Amino acid sequence: MDRTVWYRKWQIWAVAAAIIIAAVAGVITYQKISEHNRIVASQQAQEREKARAKAYADAVLKRAYIACNKYTDSDAALHDTLDLAAGNDSLQLYSPSTAINTYETYHCLADKTSMPESVQDKIGQTNAYSGMQSDSWDNIKATWSYNGNTGLSITLERRK
Repeated sequence: MDRTVWYRKWQIWAVAAAIIIAAVAGVITYQKISEHNRIVASQQAQEREKARAKAYADAVLKRAYIACNKYTDSDAALHDTLDLAAGNDSLQLYSPSTAINTYETYHCLADKTSMPESVQDKIGQTNAYSGMQSDSWDNIKATWSYNGNTGLSITLERRK
């Protein structure tokens, strides 16, 4: 075989091999970039969801105040008072001890803050001799006292 012909065939094969190698390398690089982008997008979605969940949890007292404040509207001389502190980090309920008090505001707060039954049981068993009591769940700390003459006083605080 003539050297020139052999050299030309070798060049063609070398160019073809280089094209194939470059194509394979391009596909592999594309796959790696695609996988990296998928991982980054997944991490960003998880971070957004975590931030959304935190914001939702942080606003629990404000949502409870909005939902439960309607139960404080009463013509009675002694009616429930519900106060949301600045920054939405503290919610205070004073529910006086009266013959007609159904503790609707308290029950609404327990529901809207997902207060565990165990905490509700502790609140229900508190009397004037118990003094100030406290418990916590999720990101909320509850502090309360009860006196048969004055009623239920409870403070819910968002723990940071």
